[in-house]
Order: sequence, then C-alpha cells, then structure tokens
Amino acid sequence: MVSMTGLAHKTSRARSINYGPILSAMPRPAAVLDVNDGDPSFMGFSSAFLAELGLKASAIRGRRLRDVFPPESYLLISDAVRRCQQQAKAASASITYRTATSALRRDVVASPIHNGAAGQILLTIEPARRDMFSKERRTLLDRLGPLNMGMVYVYDLAAHRTSYVQKELLDLLGIPPAGIDFDAIRERMHPEDVPNFINHLAQLASMNDDAVSDVTLRMLAPDGRWLPIRSRARVFARDASGAVRKTIGTATDVSEHYALSQALEAAAHALAIAETSERRRVGRELHDSTVQHLVAMDLSLTALERRISLHLEGGSALHDTRTALSAAQREIRTFSFMLHPPELEERGLPDTLRAFADGFARRTGLRISVDVVGASQSLSLDLELALFRVMQEALMNVHRHARARSVGVLLRYEDQQVSLQVEDDGVGLSDPAVRSVGVGVSGMQARMTQLDGRITLEPGLVGLRVVASAPARTVAAPQRPVRSGLSDADILMSAPIQGIA
Repeated sequence: MVSMTGLAHKTSRARSINYGPILSAMPRPAAVLDVNDGDPSFMGFSSAFLAELGLKASAIRGRRLRDVFPPESYLLISDAVRRCQQQAKAASASITYRTATSALRRDVVASPIHNGAAGQILLTIEPARRDMFSKERRTLLDRLGPLNMGMVYVYDLAAHRTSYVQKELLDLLGIPPAGIDFDAIRERMHPEDVPNFINHLAQLASMNDDAVSDVTLRMLAPDGRWLPIRSRARVFARDASGAVRKTIGTATDVSEHYALSQALEAAAHALAIAETSERRRVGRELHDSTVQHLVAMDLSLTALERRISLHLEGGSALHDTRTALSAAQREIRTFSFMLHPPELEERGLPDTLRAFADGFARRTGLRISVDVVGASQSLSLDLELALFRVMQEALMNVHRHARARSVGVLLRYEDQQVSLQVEDDGVGLSDPAVRSVGVGVSGMQARMTQLDGRITLEPGLVGLRVVASAPARTVAAPQRPVRSGLSDADILMSAPIQGIA
C-alpha cells in the first residue's frame, strides 16, 4: 500500500510534468485529468483537443470536467473515468456534443497513465467506432426511399437533429445537405403545429420498438407555401441504457390529398346549398300552394254538406272524404314543419330539442317530454346537428310506425361523452314493420359514425328505445362555421329526413 507521504510526493511530481509537448505529439486530441479529489479536473491538453471542442485554453486549463462538457456528456465520460480507475485499463464512452457549427459523435477513451504518477488519467477523443450512417448505409437508404410511399429520414433524439435526410425531402423543404436541427425545424414549421411536433418527439422517446407515431405538420417550402407533411416514425436505435437514441421515418407531402379533401368539402357544401334551396322550395310550395288547395277543398266540402243530407248514400262518402282530407292536411303541415326546423345558433341544442318537440307534438298529437341531465356544454355544430337529426328521425319513425301515445327524450352530458335517448310507449320491436326498418336507422347510424359515435336500438320499458352517443366534441365558445350566409336553419335543412319504411 502506498503511504500518504508517498502519494503526495508522486502527485507533486506529476503536477510538475509539462504534458503539452507529449500530448501534442499524440495522433488524437488528448488531455490529462487529475482525479485525486474524486472530481476530475484538467491538468494539460493538446491544441488538437482545443480545436476538437472549439474552445480556448482558458476555458479548459485547471477547470473541472463537469464545467467543460454538457451534463449528459459529462456523466458518460466520468463513468468511463471511474471504470478506468477501478479496472486499471482503458474505458470508453460514446458521446455527442455540439460545436458552434454542428453536432459531433465521438468516442472518448480514458486510459491510465503508467509513469509513476498517482491519480492521472489520459483522455483521447476518437472518431466513433460505429458509424451508423456510413456511406454504404446512406446509399441503402437512398435506394430504399423511392420504394416507400414517403421520403426517408433519420432523427437523432439525443443530438436533436437529423442524421439522414433523403435528397427529395431536402429539395422539397430546402434543407441543407448537412441536415437540420430542432430549432431550424421549428423555424420552418407552422407555429400552430409546434406543440404537436414536440408531443410527437416525446411519444417517440417513450415508444416500444414495434410502435409507430404518426403526425401531420405544416412546413414552409422554399417558395413560401405551407406544405402539409405527414410523418410516420418508429424506433431505429437505442443507447446502452435502452433509451431511444435514433428514430427512422418517412415524410409524405399530402398536399394533393388535402386539395382533394377541400374539393370534396366544397362539393358537399354546394350540394348542401342546393338541397337547402330545394327543401325550402318544397316547404314553401306545401304551405303556400298545396295546403291552400286543401283548404279550398275543405270549404267546398262544407258547402256541399249543406246541400246533401247525411242520411243519404252520398253523405257517408262525403264524411269519409272530409276525414281523409283532414288527415292529409295534418300530414302536410307536419312535413312542412320538418322542412323548417328551429335554429341551433339562437337556441342551443337543449332548447332546440324542446322547441322541435313542442311543435311536433302539436302536429301529431304525441305527448313528448325533453329532459337534460348534466351541465350543458358548447358542443361542435356538427355534433349538435347530428343529435338533432337523430331525434327528428326517431320521432318521425314513432309517428309513422310505433302507434305510441307518448315519447321521452333524454339528453345526457358527461365529461367525455354526450348521448341522446328517445323512448316511446308503442309496439316496440315486436311489430314486423318496426323490425324491418332500414333507411331511417341507417341514416342515423351514418350521422353518428362520422363523429366516432354509434346508434343502438333496444327494448324500452314498454316500446322502443333509440340511443345515440358520441365523444363530446366541445368548443371553447359557441362557434359556427362561415357558410356563405347560411343560417342554422339552412344547415339543419341540408340533411334529408328519412323515414323508417
């Protein structure tokens, strides 16, 4: 065992050694660490070592290892130094550190000094022994790129920059051949998409090897356009601790897909306008023309009844005609009302349901109650419209087929879901006409499926219960899309009313 006096003597001798010429003669950037106090500090270094780190001598001389390297690199290097001391042989650490112009991946090797000096460790910086993106691997990725639906890239989560980007993607986004770091990516990204990008990276860092993360971001092209780029990525490499180090993915320009979607949306909007106009025209014709003709017929029947005795053979036929005429008037007034529903924007969903139920009840003779459970939420317009249509079609089905006297409507608000229940006291599913329904139910189901919802038909306490449910798609405040001057009544009328038959 070396005595404390002998150790102090050897340490003093080592401190007096001028390591500069020795280190400068070495083929690799090198430095000497003093590890006597357990917190390594620099005793000497070569000019190549300074150049490698992009530092001046004053930034290293006499300073501690922790003050020269970033925390992540320091922990790796200090672990290599510890292993070198314990095992009395060289130990290495693979690090990535940033210079003023780039991010470098290097192996730092800690070796014991066998010159009689105590507590001295030699550090050398060498090129990384495993170059994941050698020329051959880059060529392979270049060749695989055209075979994929997108353009290949590799992102280094530790270095916060790309390690490889396919040439087509470089050209599309104007990325320099050397790659691009996180800050430069963010500068080219639409500000509203930055949180999604950060969440995407966080998801990648915690994924298993079989998972895939998908995100669409708007990126600024060299010509000033915002390009929607869809990225699908997965784990490519992990470090020694098992943490995700690199990810590989494909980037696809989905501008054409977006353009087609917008064209489809415009076509659907034009169809909705045309349908709204037609529904309005039919409703107006029913009210202003057809109903007036029926009223005139009713007046003529009244005059005819005064001339014909009800005891005569023609009196009975006249009575039947008047009964049929009254039924026709009620049906036409009901359909006319269905073509002109209340407005969601002015009333909100609960009041809209109540107003429609009141009007429908007056025209059909049904007793309809509407109850709301839970705190009312500002749902998206498409969800409110879908729920209104479900109630509208369900009530029409009850009127036509259920032979019911009363209907209960329940609107239920929950934290993550909203549901609408329509239950009648009619014949239920036992009637063949009800069991064979198709068009009305399929129409309601289609509306809810578009909103990730569902429709269920089940036996009620007496009759049939229809339940529509969907995730509660809320908005921060009541918002309505701009639809070229269309009111909510126009929007409500844009979807057809489908019967069960």
